[in-house]
Amino acid sequence: MKQYIGLLGIKRRFYAGDGFIGGQSPGLLTVAGIPNKRQIFLYIREAKKAPYLIDAVWSNDDGTYAFDMLDRNQKYLMMAVDHEAQYEPVTWDHITPANRNE
Repeated sequence: MKQYIGLLGIKRRFYAGDGFIGGQSPGLLTVAGIPNKRQIFLYIREAKKAPYLIDAVWSNDDGTYAFDMLDRNQKYLMMAVDHEAQYEPVTWDHITPANRNE
């Protein structure tokens, strides 16, 4: 297990690996059916513990996004939020990262 200084300068445990979670097809993240830019938070799930934040990214204007260097043996929760406060957050849970090398 490695340590790093994460978002907002908070020290978090970081599980490095060759996994990734991403929306690589344009238009994957949409607002009212139109590809858009929104902030996406990634939480790690550990057995018998509450999920905790390990990373955050902004999707690109075309709706694509990526989280890299993830442990493929872990499960993750991802949440996209609307900074314009027009829509409720959207979540995906129990995500297993894919292998970027395959």
